Amino acid sequence: MGAWIRAAAADGRLRTPDPAFATQQLESLIKGAAFWPQVAMGQPPLDEAKEVAVAESAVEMFLGYYG
Repeated sequence: MGAWIRAAAADGRLRTPDPAFATQQLESLIKGAAFWPQVAMGQPPLDEAKEVAVAESAVEMFLGYYG
């Protein structure tokens, strides 16, 4: 994901002076719903529909800021 974000920033498709930080933010958006609750709080894994919803909303938020 970092390579994609760096390339998109270099091509001017994303507005970020710090692609590494932007990558960390996108990963955090996803892991905040689809990793840490399961690891730290014993929540069940997400079903496929919830996985898609988490991924799509994280990308929408990310692109809304950096796009």
